[in-house]
Amino acid sequence: MKKVYAVNLCVLMFMLFTTGMTAGAADDDELVKDMLSRRTEILEQYFHGGADADECRAELERIESGSLLRQDVENMKAFAATDIESILDFRIRILSCRRSSYGIVKGRAEILYVMAGCGTKRTETCQYFFTAEERSEALKLTQLKVH
Repeated sequence: MKKVYAVNLCVLMFMLFTTGMTAGAADDDELVKDMLSRRTEILEQYFHGGADADECRAELERIESGSLLRQDVENMKAFAATDIESILDFRIRILSCRRSSYGIVKGRAEILYVMAGCGTKRTETCQYFFTAEERSEALKLTQLKVH
């Protein structure tokens, strides 16, 4: 009888352990998707006059850090006075996402952009490699590279 309880306990522990791992991965997918979405919205607002540079930088600092934040701030300065295509709509799909034991999340995402510029409307799909890290008890994007 004790063996049955031990086996049942082991099976239950295994089920709880694997369920927790699966739920964590889905949470990371949603977090990264939300951060990529927010990043796109912030930059779109800045480039089309909806917000000033200081506001946008403060918003970006909530979801980014490291080289990605520096790169975005440099791009904001470089493209401030240019006509850049506006993003009418976008859809983000996380293709892969994996968290390491060090709190680093890496994966691939695909973003479908619907853009308008110079009187034409077009769609473009880009795949990205992303890295996010735990910073100050929050997950922040640190790298985003075109695949």
